[in-house]
Amino acid sequence: MARSTETRIADAKQLLRAGGSDAWLATASDSVPHVVPLSLAWDDHDQSLLFCTKRRSITAENIGEDGAEVRVILGTSRDVVAVDGTATVLGFVEDCSQGQLFTSQTGWNPATEPGVWVYIRVELRRVQAWRDVAEITGRTIMKNGTWLE
Repeated sequence: MARSTETRIADAKQLLRAGGSDAWLATASDSVPHVVPLSLAWDDHDQSLLFCTKRRSITAENIGEDGAEVRVILGTSRDVVAVDGTATVLGFVEDCSQGQLFTSQTGWNPATEPGVWVYIRVELRRVQAWRDVAEITGRTIMKNGTWLE
């Protein structure tokens, strides 16, 4: 039996708030897709996702200075949350106010790692959630940055 939109939203938010989750972040450059698993933090205040990666990674390069459209996948193949959003590189980990949030949720402080690291913020535009074929219909639970009712 398919979950209601309200239940799907609550379940998706619970997964996002779990802290320290891992997610697949997909970017592209010149129509060449790039997908990488990264640690994820959820900013409940502005309802956005926060990732961290090396500044010269393919992911950061694909997002670039102007930002980029991305897709994020969380969960398992039997309990999926798919997020489409706009990613921006916030800046170096040493200079970013989001660092404490990221470290507290993931248990990892990239500022202690060698190399140059940056945070990436993803503003949610569309969120979909489904568990099986019965939930394909009605899987969209956020449109244009607004949770559906």
